[in-house]
Amino acid sequence: MKQSSNYRVTVAALVVVLGLIATLGLTFTVLNPSPTQVSAPHSLTSLPEFAGTDQVMPSAFYTPPAGLPDDLAPGTVIKSEPIAGAPTGIKAFRILYVSQTNSGVNNVVSAMYAVRTTPAAAPNGRPLVSLAHGTTGNSPGCGVSMAPFQRGSTGFGTWDQLMSGLIGAGYAVVATDYANLEVTGTPDYISMNGEAHDVLNAARAAYQFDPGSLDKSQLALMGHSQGGHAALSSAYVAPEYAPDLSIKGTIAVAPALFPPAPLLKTFIQSGPDSQTDGYFLGFVSYVVNSWAANYPGQVKLSDVFTPKGVAAAQVGEQKCLKGTAQAFAGRKGDFVSAEIPNSLLAVAQQNFPIYEKYTQPLLIQQGLEDTTVVPAVNIAAARTFCLQGSNVKLQLYPSDVHSSVLYTGQPDALAWLSDRFAGLPAKSNCGGL
Repeated sequence: MKQSSNYRVTVAALVVVLGLIATLGLTFTVLNPSPTQVSAPHSLTSLPEFAGTDQVMPSAFYTPPAGLPDDLAPGTVIKSEPIAGAPTGIKAFRILYVSQTNSGVNNVVSAMYAVRTTPAAAPNGRPLVSLAHGTTGNSPGCGVSMAPFQRGSTGFGTWDQLMSGLIGAGYAVVATDYANLEVTGTPDYISMNGEAHDVLNAARAAYQFDPGSLDKSQLALMGHSQGGHAALSSAYVAPEYAPDLSIKGTIAVAPALFPPAPLLKTFIQSGPDSQTDGYFLGFVSYVVNSWAANYPGQVKLSDVFTPKGVAAAQVGEQKCLKGTAQAFAGRKGDFVSAEIPNSLLAVAQQNFPIYEKYTQPLLIQQGLEDTTVVPAVNIAAARTFCLQGSNVKLQLYPSDVHSSVLYTGQPDALAWLSDRFAGLPAKSNCGGL
């Protein structure tokens, strides 16, 4: 999908304006025609077993075989092994598969595949959900597939909060680790094409790995936070990149759609004298690190960070999110540069899936007490998608934060998925946005 720079600026500006309208509108009215008043207890999401902070370094399984051909088809399965500790009635596997970098060069990525042990329903098999997880880190040892059943690991939250419910509903699930989170490679954090390639090629790998269990005509995409950005990116590029995949719909839960240029610069630099716990700057460092790797010569860490900030960002090249956040804890202005070049904003515009109509239905879920992503930006994005003619259902959860919406929104997400796989028309609420 190629658009002119003027068109990108126009759409980005539209999102800014709609975001401001959404921010004001939330004070006076409910934007979703039927928001839920139920919320999950916020304390539940802070329990240690759900924190996803334990870095479990990858085993030898994650070293690709030497001498792999350069022309293997994306989605090709290289090797697999069972994952120990799966709950009764569920089988789980690690998979190494061929994906592609943000620029389209073949690489090797890992994923977790899980499904019930009971036979698939006749005649065609189970629907598949290709799942994209939220931010856990940006380095090896921060993926999902290494230790998904170990409480506190970076994989457990994805298993407990997302995968288990989908499998319980009768679906098979494949969850990419993303590039560099287990198999060493070029990271693709908030890099639209790279993330999309990992999610879509994971689905292709699942079909190759377990063809007898899966209905190839029934695929959905789902993601939370970073994974919400990845799921939207996957749906966005799929018509051109993966026309062989039969995607019935996409769910993005609290997607990481950062404030678009030019507000991105202001957003990063705001409140220089404030004390930060380091998590927000950790997220930013992952973005800049990933973009520096994928756009050499256009972005570097020192474009955004002071020398102290660069040193903290380099910690994030070795540690998962908690360790990265600890490196950035302190006065915000000590880490962030006083001048951020416009080249960063140009790269940002290339990595947000907001410029074209989506060809399949979207469900966007957002908690309004979220302080990790900006609810107004995601509401604005949903409005933009509507204006472009996409079929969008936006569900707002007034009392939910970034993680608790996973619990509150799950019944709605499963009901929406069931309707998509049943072939029922998707009901947009664009008229109420």
